Amino acid sequence: TLSRTYMQIANVLLDLGDGSRALEHYRQGLASAERSPQRATSSLNHAIDRADLLVALGRYYLTSAEQPGVNHSRRSQLIAEARSCFKKDLEVWQDWSKRKVAIPYAARRQANASALIASSGQP
Repeated sequence: TLSRTYMQIANVLLDLGDGSRALEHYRQGLASAERSPQRATSSLNHAIDRADLLVALGRYYLTSAEQPGVNHSRRSQLIAEARSCFKKDLEVWQDWSKRKVAIPYAARRQANASALIASSGQP
């Protein structure tokens, strides 16, 4: 899907050190992924794409927070953004569990999301 393409481009840009363009592509990918369920409400693949982008964006924010020269206020803001992304990711998997969809996969992803939230600490 288009959202996954944006995520892959963002990953490459981030690896090349172009954080601002990476962020732009992550956001475009997430916007695309969030539009998709409106067209295909039961698509599990679209939900996975959205969740993967939320995790990638959250990791981007955490990485940005750890950069040298980031002041405390900005660091707190970036960590809060990361936690927000991870919580939205967790909501995807909690919804799957409630709907009894791919329960083992949803449980594993839910555990990963919870670990990301816990490891990101408080802003």
